Amino acid sequence: MKKWLLTLLFTLGISSVLLTIGFASKDPGVLGNMIILSTFIVFIPQVYLKYEKLREEKEILSKFPEFLRDLAENIRSGMTLADGIYSLKRKDYGSLSKFIKRMGVQLSWKIPVEKVLKNFEKELNNKVLKRSVETIIETNKIGGDLPSTLDSLSDSILLLQEAEKEKSSVLSQYVTLMYGISIIFVGIVIAIIKFLVPIFQTSLGASQEIFTNPCDSCIGFGCTICELYNLIGQTIFFLEPYSPSSYYVSMLFIVSMVQAFFSGLIAGVATENSVTAGLKHSVLLCGIVFGIFSIVVRIGILGV
Repeated sequence: MKKWLLTLLFTLGISSVLLTIGFASKDPGVLGNMIILSTFIVFIPQVYLKYEKLREEKEILSKFPEFLRDLAENIRSGMTLADGIYSLKRKDYGSLSKFIKRMGVQLSWKIPVEKVLKNFEKELNNKVLKRSVETIIETNKIGGDLPSTLDSLSDSILLLQEAEKEKSSVLSQYVTLMYGISIIFVGIVIAIIKFLVPIFQTSLGASQEIFTNPCDSCIGFGCTICELYNLIGQTIFFLEPYSPSSYYVSMLFIVSMVQAFFSGLIAGVATENSVTAGLKHSVLLCGIVFGIFSIVVRIGILGV
């Protein structure tokens, strides 16, 4: 069974226990904290595993040109393609090593080298490596100059990697931009809660309250949303239940978290062309937003 599935089942089991405890307590505060904790327990390990898989794929691609050059040298020394691969099974190529060893084991079982290379291609499932392996197989079939082909493939992959590094360097400024936008957005939200909301809530009649909670007059489904806001304000920020500050802080906190999450995804897609890579930025940005809100509420800036 795959590691991600085992991790998912394990974290879902822990989350189920925590949620059961939360419901059994019949305390909204305990239940809210258990829901938040369960979400993190399920979500963060999956993000980590996906990021580790992406990191491994990058390391494999970075080590593949070195493997091709060593293989070319072995073939120049008089070895066949199969013998050249087999002789490299003990050399350290980082994350690529386990695949080289696997090819060596298959070759020792007298499996044809073309079949071994195709298995290697299917395991890695990478477009660049797939084209390279197909080129090696075809060159070996027609009896072409295999060492020169391997050197050319190695040089091409290295040039491609250099281009990707230059692209990442140019686009890295967008990561800083996304982080800056998220932090500025939180600053604007805090200013709205602290200064503008009371102004908007100022009534024309002097006898009416200056700062009110819109949930005081909720109807239908709106009351469910109000209960969610109250739960967040009460369990996360320890604000007074059904108070105006609980409503506005919770509502704009959710808005800020959504903005931070999608800003992180955009940063990952822009720099690494991967939504999975963007998840690490999303988690970090959401953590920053959560930390800022927690600090400003605890020190009384948003308390009402």
